[in-house]
Amino acid sequence: MNTVNKAAPGTRETEKNILVLRLVRIQQDLQQLSSQLDSYRCEPRTYGLYESIESLRSGMDRLSRSNLEIINTFRAQKKTVSDYFERAKEQFLEFDKLKSRIEAYQTKCIGY
Repeated sequence: MNTVNKAAPGTRETEKNILVLRLVRIQQDLQQLSSQLDSYRCEPRTYGLYESIESLRSGMDRLSRSNLEIINTFRAQKKTVSDYFERAKEQFLEFDKLKSRIEAYQTKCIGY
């Protein structure tokens, strides 16, 4: 009996589509979080909060640019899924960390 070690071609395409969809969703979430940070409720009232919000914004910009790069690469089919799979997983983890930092910042703002 022979076993096949390669994944079916359709499976790779499905994995790629799932990664792209998750990255697009993260991109939309980043836009929503950005608009939340721009609201009057999150206006920094202290120098520490100002530094925090600037750090969050730069992190969001960096993550957004990286997401768009990966999305465009997948859509242009320049690379295979395996080339960017680890990078995409890192993006998911970085987004989760950034989101929790934003939530902590919003909690601080409400306290002031």
